[in-house]
Amino acid sequence: MNTSTAHVADRVRSRAQPRGIQVLDAPLSGISKGADAGLLQIFVGHNAGDLTSRRPLLEVVGDPSPILHVGSHGPGCAIKLMINPLCFVKLVGIGSTLLEQERLPLLRDGELPSRPYEPLAGADLRLSS
Repeated sequence: MNTSTAHVADRVRSRAQPRGIQVLDAPLSGISKGADAGLLQIFVGHNAGDLTSRRPLLEVVGDPSPILHVGSHGPGCAIKLMINPLCFVKLVGIGSTLLEQERLPLLRDGELPSRPYEPLAGADLRLSS
């Protein structure tokens, strides 16, 4: 349950397998807020049958509905590495918007907001719905 490349996940699996240790490629998404609420998304790359027997353990840290089986060993890491840049772009966009709004305050009902980010308070800024 980390963010690494599929190559690293494969190396871990190949070293663990001879010792009788099974490794699930299962990176997480959802930042600290999701972790606190037990609502992390988990992208599992592993044998589907093994996932079924390990799902109760994954449900302790993740929301049961977005525990996604994404194929054999490795794709979980690849998907997580694709999500990270999307989150970064989102944060940069929000930061840029807030800076621009502070530079050129937006009017709300003919008055300047008391806080520069106030007009964005109702915006849905989630990456996905």
